[in-house]
Amino acid sequence: MQALMFFIAIGTLVVGLFYTLKTSSVDDIQQAALLPFADDPEAANKITQSTGMTFDKIVNGVELDLTAAPNDSTDSFVA
Repeated sequence: MQALMFFIAIGTLVVGLFYTLKTSSVDDIQQAALLPFADDPEAANKITQSTGMTFDKIVNGVELDLTAAPNDSTDSFVA
């Protein structure tokens, strides 16, 4: 019974991966590979110069201001 469940799980994984990759275009996969560099314009320019791949969208990062958050004791982990 455990072997049957294992093979069903592996089969579901393989079918899911096949369907996901089949519906994605080559451009979509390349843009997903570039996402880790999309929030740093300097790194995006270096990647573009070295590989020739262009970014569809470069995200401007925003600094998180933790001091502006309300100081409520219900949302903190205070022992």
